[in-house]
Amino acid sequence: FFKQKTAYEIVDCDWSSDVCSSDLMREQTMYRLLDDHEVAHAVQALNQSQPDRWRTHDRALHAQWVFGSFMDAMAFMHQVAQIAEAMNHHPEWANVYDRVTVRLTTHDQGGLTDHDLALARAMNQISEAVWGAATKPATG
Repeated sequence: FFKQKTAYEIVDCDWSSDVCSSDLMREQTMYRLLDDHEVAHAVQALNQSQPDRWRTHDRALHAQWVFGSFMDAMAFMHQVAQIAEAMNHHPEWANVYDRVTVRLTTHDQGGLTDHDLALARAMNQISEAVWGAATKPATG
């Protein structure tokens, strides 16, 4: 079903960064709410590797991926689910055939925190590592 590496194997995270750091993955404390400047800077950084992927609305990060097939979309969600579970930070998301739509926010804080950014970076990393340029932001 998959053109590249087996999509059901979790992609190795860059453990030297905060994308999937073991401390962040294990920590279950309250997180600091980001201010508007920090959010704008973070969205710009997230979109460097995947232009126009991420946007903000209603104090949340939103993104959508279009994969080559339903199975690729499900495999992406499976890998993200493993990281989200380890972080104890679960996305609001949906799948329709080859599309995955995501909304990230920290409900306890009423907006975006570093935890949301770490999960967003992990999502970018997974989609790039397994599917590369095959994924694209949805248009319209």
